[in-house]
Amino acid sequence: MQHRSELGRGHLSGLLWLAVVALVLYAAWNVAPAFYANYNLADRMNELARMGYEVRDEEVMRQRLFAAAQENGLDGYVSPRDFVIVRTPGRQKISVAYDREIRILPGWVRTFHFTADADQPMF
Repeated sequence: MQHRSELGRGHLSGLLWLAVVALVLYAAWNVAPAFYANYNLADRMNELARMGYEVRDEEVMRQRLFAAAQENGLDGYVSPRDFVIVRTPGRQKISVAYDREIRILPGWVRTFHFTADADQPMF
């Protein structure tokens, strides 16, 4: 009588699970940088919104925001005009929305809609 390990039946399911895990890791490797770049842009927008008292000219603020987008590799998806700046006494709100097409797996491309918002008091 042969043992189960000698028949080779259990190895196929192990290989299938290994393939599934590899595909999930590959997809995460392709998707995570886009979300990380959006997070960094939102963080930089909060910082610039807080320091808004230094920059009174809206065009200069747009250029600084666009420079932050360039630092995160988002210049192909965002332009300076995409940033919406709303100033009220003592507050500054900045928002941006953009779409980014990401190849998740070979043959599977999806368009993600990203938004970043900042609402900070101006000191």
